[in-house]
Amino acid sequence: MKGRKETQDAKMLDASTSPKRQEVVVKALRPQKVTLKVSRAGPQEVQTKDGTISVDIPARAVGETFEFNFGPAPDYVLRAPWAPTERHYDFGRSDGRALHVPVPAGQKRVFLIPKGLMLDIPNGTSPGAVLCFKHPDKAAVSNWFTTRLPKNWRAGKRYLPVRLPKEEYQFEYGSGNFFQDMCQQFLLLIEQMWEDFTQMCQNCRFW
Repeated sequence: MKGRKETQDAKMLDASTSPKRQEVVVKALRPQKVTLKVSRAGPQEVQTKDGTISVDIPARAVGETFEFNFGPAPDYVLRAPWAPTERHYDFGRSDGRALHVPVPAGQKRVFLIPKGLMLDIPNGTSPGAVLCFKHPDKAAVSNWFTTRLPKNWRAGKRYLPVRLPKEEYQFEYGSGNFFQDMCQQFLLLIEQMWEDFTQMCQNCRFW
């Protein structure tokens, strides 16, 4: 189990280590679910407890209440057969640790979401740059964290999801609506395929 490619792994630095001159210091924001009444489509600024974020509102949401998950996408979706009692599944992680997933009675889908942060990437940051950031809860975690901006990072993108080291997954349970779950996974798959395609093109000399 390695998780989704677009969510980067972060590393915590020693307490005495600070960002180097060539490294880019970025702001980290905690994930949250954003709900707002939409009056127009396009980018909109939304105030959160960690600062202002930009949300791209689709035209289909105008006049409705729009819900947006500002945070890392699920690394995995566990599909289990329906059962009247709670079940438990165990998996191996790429870091050697075991992952224990409980599935409540009557539930058939579990979304495994990494506990992480969203990094606000400044315009003009070069793909492959080393990023440094602090946890929004500085009172609990004072160390700096570091990760690297993907080499296929596209101009115009703003937020990079990161996994924090040694954090467990949080679980969200699907309603059992197979069509909705498959649509969500299809959109995530298309996004991943586009990331892979742009990376392949950047490696070609004619691109």
